[in-house]
Amino acid sequence: MEIIRPEAGEITAHTALRGLAALMVVLYHCALTSPNVSLGPLTALIQRGYLFVDIFFILSGFILMRRYGVSLAHPSREVLLHFWRRRLLRIYPPYVVWLALAILVWFLVGIRGEGPKYEMGEHLASILLHVTMAQSILGLEIQYNVPLWSIAMEMAAYLLLPLLAMAVVPLSRSGLRVLVVILLACVWSFIRHHGTLDVISGPGALARCLMGFCLGALTSLLTGTLPTGLVRWSRSISMLMLMLTLLAFTTGHIFMGYCAALGLVMISSLQTTGTWTRTWLPMLLGRVSFSLYLAHIPVMAIMVLLAAKLESTSGLPLYTSYPLFASVVVAASVVVAVFSWRWVEIGLTARVGSILGNRRLA
Repeated sequence: MEIIRPEAGEITAHTALRGLAALMVVLYHCALTSPNVSLGPLTALIQRGYLFVDIFFILSGFILMRRYGVSLAHPSREVLLHFWRRRLLRIYPPYVVWLALAILVWFLVGIRGEGPKYEMGEHLASILLHVTMAQSILGLEIQYNVPLWSIAMEMAAYLLLPLLAMAVVPLSRSGLRVLVVILLACVWSFIRHHGTLDVISGPGALARCLMGFCLGALTSLLTGTLPTGLVRWSRSISMLMLMLTLLAFTTGHIFMGYCAALGLVMISSLQTTGTWTRTWLPMLLGRVSFSLYLAHIPVMAIMVLLAAKLESTSGLPLYTSYPLFASVVVAASVVVAVFSWRWVEIGLTARVGSILGNRRLA
């Protein structure tokens, strides 16, 4: 018998949005690697692709509070342990697999004389910190697979979610709105202080994650207060919010884009049948978004070597041309992510869950 009952099923608009966010992060990292990025107005958007990590944080808080908020508001010890075990099983097996593969790629690239050199003792300490998910909060220099920082930070958010649920689920709607305003003020102050949201180590990384996660969680509790007539227009409004998010990120208005993204997550939860969210590509990217996020850095490291080698022999600008390089990396990463989703996210986690007596994961 289930101890925690998810309150709602999949929101296809959120699945598609996860796919878009993962794709933009891949394109962003390709832009950091490729020597020549020139795509007109799209260049600025791609170079701020790191902002889509914050959409992941918002989505994560929104979905988990929507599913488990009521159950966690007055939890027993058994409920807490069950929830945390489910989160650990959902996140940690793919995390460890792609950490191991990234370390392997790191050393293979190092053998070819690429990248910085470190002593073996530094690597052993780094691996230990990565395995315990402490690499980001300590500001570790060696990052085998950079996106893992956000997974480690989200694990901290999962640990805190029951406390958040106990504190905010009983609040009135006006109390929730006040907290949303306070957190948005924190985001604005964070951006003013750092000049960016792109903080991936130290206490700032944890603050960045928790701000987005908590805002997502709070707005999930507020969706019930939206006018019922809004459902009729939610598809159009969500598309408008998406355009505003992309436009604000492109023009460098980070806080405005952040607010629009928060509104997008909230409004798009009201509908699940938007045409663009049910076409095969956004849904495929959304399904494999976690694996795509974890896999693309090791894949890109290999593609850099292959593309540079092929370019030197054939003259085809597979590396120096950003559109060609990004296309190759995205295609290869999606293929790898599909296999990872099937055999690691589903297969491996199911086996580990079965061993631990927890067969159903959400």
